[in-house]
Amino acid sequence: NSLMAEAGLEDNREDALTYVQANSEGQSTDALLVAYIDNAAPFAEWVTEYVGINWGFLSGWPLYGEHSWMDYTDLPGFREYGRTLTIAGSNVGVNADANLYGGPFMWKLIREMVEVDDVIDLMYETAAKHLIVDESGAVIGVECEGPEGTLRIKSANGVLLGCGGFDHDQVWRSRFLRTPVFNTVSMPACTGDAHKMDLEVGAALGNMQNYWGTPSTIPP
Repeated sequence: NSLMAEAGLEDNREDALTYVQANSEGQSTDALLVAYIDNAAPFAEWVTEYVGINWGFLSGWPLYGEHSWMDYTDLPGFREYGRTLTIAGSNVGVNADANLYGGPFMWKLIREMVEVDDVIDLMYETAAKHLIVDESGAVIGVECEGPEGTLRIKSANGVLLGCGGFDHDQVWRSRFLRTPVFNTVSMPACTGDAHKMDLEVGAALGNMQNYWGTPSTIPP
């Protein structure tokens, strides 16, 4: 990425691809990994230019030590710093201001963009239920259920599904995940709605056995 280049950190496409291939342990495809390697850095630059998000290296230095947050250091193609970016460029643990880094910063930015953009309509208490397709199978809209009943919304440029995971659907958790999940901190609406709408129109699922987990405490 551009930050590595500016800092004089060496990297190359071959090592980066070798690293993600080793990381995936055969659970992805070379086509997907190549697409990621070739597009991640340009996308980061696009986000900075058009959305205004700045990036920085993800490390805990000097608070946590030089190798903080460095995972999978023994894999071929590994690079210290550089490849892992953090939003807004603050060092996690050093400058833990919710307005300056990570998820809280992203939500602050998104909210500001929504509030000043008259083009975006927020529809509360309205759940997407089905994707609408044309005769060719292309997705052209969404069918929703809201306070006034069924609503069909036609799309001008496409449909983007951002519905979270299936944390709160016990049947799907048992069907796909390799280990039990005893607790989740996701919002209760994460019941796999996007996955289920996808399947209705013949989409393929991938990496369903994996999830990003973290230790948590269940109050007595």
